[in-house]
Amino acid sequence: MPDLKPGKTVIFHVRWMEFYAGAERNLPKPHFRHLKETGEAGGERFNFLRLDGRCYAYVPFRHERVDLARAGGGKKGASSVDAMTVVVTATSPEGGARIVGWYENARLHAESRSRPRRSGHCRAEAAATSTYRIPEGERNFVVPRLRTSYPGVSPLTYISDLNPTFERKILRHLNDLRRAGLRPVSATDPRGGLKMKRTLAEPETRSRIELAAERIVTEHYEAKHSPNRKGAPQKVRRVAHEKPGWDLETDRGLRIEVKGRFARIHDAELTPREYVAFDAAQTDPKAAATYRLAIVGAALDKNPDLAIFRHSAGAWRCELTDRLLEFRTKPGAIVWMQE
Repeated sequence: MPDLKPGKTVIFHVRWMEFYAGAERNLPKPHFRHLKETGEAGGERFNFLRLDGRCYAYVPFRHERVDLARAGGGKKGASSVDAMTVVVTATSPEGGARIVGWYENARLHAESRSRPRRSGHCRAEAAATSTYRIPEGERNFVVPRLRTSYPGVSPLTYISDLNPTFERKILRHLNDLRRAGLRPVSATDPRGGLKMKRTLAEPETRSRIELAAERIVTEHYEAKHSPNRKGAPQKVRRVAHEKPGWDLETDRGLRIEVKGRFARIHDAELTPREYVAFDAAQTDPKAAATYRLAIVGAALDKNPDLAIFRHSAGAWRCELTDRLLEFRTKPGAIVWMQE
């Protein structure tokens, strides 16, 4: 892979996160005054996250237009410029802005754009194969701020134009990381790290996530005016303790299996008993009419992400967003030692 070349580099400064792959606890408050006033923050939670083979970079620069000519040769009036290197920095809990990752051969947009899957806004995008996230313990390159010829108070810096010498130093560091074996997001998937961390969380946390997810689903069905719900409100009863293969039932006969996730993701694992009910909905139209799989991403957040899947016309489709659910079965066995 050829080394990164100077002349087309910008710096995005965002909040510090360990994974940048969904909801994380104890995030520092935004550094930027207008974000504190408007409450607009948190878009960086989807930086470095792979979405359909690409990664999208958020920076709190939403209402300003990027000067593409100053960024790297974009033409006047153009909506984007390609072949950019977008370096992402954040202020470490230990102090100082540090490089947390970068996007190679990226497309930089003049205006803020929506990311796929309702995941907020972005200003740049690149293939996941050319996007790199540095593990938290290895973020040791410090980027001075609030000094002459270095990034200032703005979350976006045209470093190629501002300080070409320092830009070359940054790129040498990134090239060294690649040669040392740092793999792109396509091969590491930050979401997997966050998922594993929360999967192995203490039982109390897992219980809170599950109960929060059940409460969110219950409120969705029982509320008088629930967004995107089809039909009138329904009374919900918890039946998980009876172990029928689902967690909730409604007075209109719906059976709802509920899965809660700490991160803003919608994958889950079904137990053998749960899979029996799930599989029956794929082969029996009557079972399909009464069975729902609800997955609540970021269940402990103030704005959780609810998806409710129903099997219809040969596919599992979300009733709220129309997105499809994919799945695969896993072989298993029970073993024991003969007496």
